[in-house]
Amino acid sequence: MSASEIEFFGAFEDAERTVLSSQFNHCRIELIRRAARDPAVCLISWSAPRLRAVGPAPLRSVPTDAVYVLRGRSLSRVQTTEEVAREFGESIGDLSLPGLRRPNPLLDSARAALRGLIARR
Repeated sequence: MSASEIEFFGAFEDAERTVLSSQFNHCRIELIRRAARDPAVCLISWSAPRLRAVGPAPLRSVPTDAVYVLRGRSLSRVQTTEEVAREFGESIGDLSLPGLRRPNPLLDSARAALRGLIARR
C-alpha cells in the first residue's frame, strides 16, 4: 500500500469512493452494510495500517479503528451503538465492530450525575 492508497472492501459507489478518498488516505475502509430504508446511507469501518509505532507511548495509543456513517457527502463518526442507531437510522443489534466504545455503566452513570453540575464553555 502506497502512502495515499486506500483499500476499499465492499460495493462502494464511485461517488462514495470519491468522498472517502477526499477524507482519508493510507487506510482500509470496509462497507459494513447499507440502511434498509435508504441504501445511500452506509455504515463503514475505517482501519489504520497495522504498523508498529516506534514513538513514545502516546503515539502508540492513536486509534487504529473507527466506525462512520456516510450519508451522501456527510461523514459522521460514531462511537457507540446508540450513536450508530441515531445516525444510521436503524439498530445494528449485537454487531460488534472494532472502533465502537463498549458500554461502561459506571462511567456513564458518573457522566449523567455530573451533567448540569459542570458548566460547559
